[in-house]
Amino acid sequence: MNNQRIGLRVAALIFAVVSLAHLVRWIARLEIVVAGTAVPPWVSIPGFAVAGLLALWLWRLARPELKR
Repeated sequence: MNNQRIGLRVAALIFAVVSLAHLVRWIARLEIVVAGTAVPPWVSIPGFAVAGLLALWLWRLARPELKR
């Protein structure tokens, strides 16, 4: 496995963890306050989707090329 593939997989795993954190926050209805303003839970839904899609995309890019 080359360095680029390893880097893509590490980045994909980081995005997957962020995506799961957004999902857990939305399910558990955890309150997050930024600069004194409460961030509504619905913000985690697009965060979950975007981070999840980026994780899938990077993981697919890291797959070895199929030889035909």
